[in-house]
This record gives sequence, structure tokens and C-alpha cells, in this order.
Amino acid sequence: MFTYYDCTDYVDQVDGDKQARPLLSFAKWRKRNDPEAKLRWYSHLYLLLAYVIRGQKPNVHGGYFEGLLSQQLIYRLACLGYSGTVAAFGDEVALGKACEQKQIRMLVSPRLWASRVSSSAPPPPVQPTMRPMSRTIAPAPPAPAIGVVPNLVGRSIVEARAAVAEARARHVGPVALPVRGSEPQLLLLEFTRESPGNPPGTVLSQTPAAGSPLQQRTSIEVVVAK
Repeated sequence: MFTYYDCTDYVDQVDGDKQARPLLSFAKWRKRNDPEAKLRWYSHLYLLLAYVIRGQKPNVHGGYFEGLLSQQLIYRLACLGYSGTVAAFGDEVALGKACEQKQIRMLVSPRLWASRVSSSAPPPPVQPTMRPMSRTIAPAPPAPAIGVVPNLVGRSIVEARAAVAEARARHVGPVALPVRGSEPQLLLLEFTRESPGNPPGTVLSQTPAAGSPLQQRTSIEVVVAK
């Protein structure tokens, strides 16, 4: 019934760290080769002592809120749903690789997987119809332009929010968004990161890049200096 993201062995960089480190445990990743592997009682005790003595490093209770990838997963799943999260990473293969690199174990619900497989099945082939040889078929008109993602890099986060609000309210560039009876779902997701030399609140990077096609449902992720 449920899809799980097991962060027991999660490793990632957090603000102030130069290298990735285990966030919730010692990240021994025993389940990589044995799905039934469990921590020994003394490993639990050692982890508890480390949590108390070393200033909650690793953080056994809320470490998954500290890493960049886990934040992306939380915000995307909450705002876009599973299909939107997969699309944000590119496809399910890219999502799986991103989790594997950070040692997050992704367990997709069998019911969810079955529904996605059935919905992605190719449509039945269309039988061709006979047409007179002398008849010329006009080519299909090109798809209308749908606008582009605004450039937010280098702006303050206040200016970036205003630009996204303007795009959501009316249009981006010279072409209006195809609303078709509903308001465009344009989301701005903000992540903060230490960046010496940049004023706090400055947008350092964005995904997708400026100039990318703006769809009816788009999320723009920005990294902001703090």
C-alpha cells in the first residue's frame, strides 16, 4: 500500500560540511547485500551514545531533514506527488540512481508500480486507411509555444519570488501560458546553503535552467545563499 524511502544508511552533505557524512546512523549499508540484515544490540547502544555525546551526529531522529537529496524528495513528493517527483529527476532510473548514490533504499508500493506500468502501456496500433494517391495531406500545425523559465540566478530571493509570482499570474516572455480553465501550478522551492562571498538571500543556482520550456505544472528549485 505504501512507498518507503529508507534513510537508515543515508549519507549526504549538509551546510558547513566539506564531505558527505552519515546522517542517521553509521551508514554501514548492510542491507545492500542482505535485505533482512539488522543492527546488533551493541550497535544500537553505540549509536545512542554517539547521538548523546557527539552533539546529535549522527542525528537518529531528524537527520533526514538535513541532507539536500532528502529535502528534495520531501518537498517534491509533498508538492508534486510521485509522478511529478519522477519527472523532476528525469525518470525512475535517474531517481533510483540518485537514491542509491546517497544510500537511500527506495521501496515502491506494488500497487503503485502496477498502476504506473499499466498507464504507461503503449496505445493499440491504428489501422491505416486507404486514401487517393492524388490527395495531399497537410502537415500538422506546430505545437504552440508555452513560455520559458525565468532567469533567477543572481537575483535576491525577494526578486525571484516576484518573478515567479508574475509568471504565475499572467505570462512569461512574449507568450502567454495555456491556462485552459485552471491557474498554472508554478512552484518555487527554496534551499539554503552557506556561500561565503555572496550576500545572504542571493540565488546561486536554479533547476530547471533559465530558458527551459515552462509547462502547465512546473517547479523551480533555487539554492539561496545564507
